[in-house]
Amino acid sequence: MRETWGRYPGFRYPTCTGATGTVYYNTASTASDSVGAALSRTGTIAAASTPTSAAQVYALYTYLGAQTVVQVDHPAVPNGLTLSYGTGGSYVGFDQFGRVIDQNWLKVAGAVDRYRYGYDSASNRTWRENKVAHDASAALDQFYT
Repeated sequence: MRETWGRYPGFRYPTCTGATGTVYYNTASTASDSVGAALSRTGTIAAASTPTSAAQVYALYTYLGAQTVVQVDHPAVPNGLTLSYGTGGSYVGFDQFGRVIDQNWLKVAGAVDRYRYGYDSASNRTWRENKVAHDASAALDQFYT
């Protein structure tokens, strides 16, 4: 396997009979994402080096700046699945220090899971709220001491 841009382009994993087991970590290669290509950051994780359908794309990353992932789309999941920290300049999923405070997992029908986090002044996580479970009156929140 040859190295590309300081990163291996694909890996073969053990699988059941009939599956190839190869997963490709594709860097950005289009002119519109020249920053992503220059930084050699992952643009997609897919079943092919050049995916031809959404079913071949396991994860599609959207970045804010050089390295902050703000959205991960999973088009191969039926009805899609998206991890979002906000959109369009209003990234409510992060606080002023760049810590995750609102992690929202969405499908077409709405929120599947949503976690909110709180931190102390030393950036230690002090609590986690499962918002979807909380709204359904299920006690799945966690408090750390």
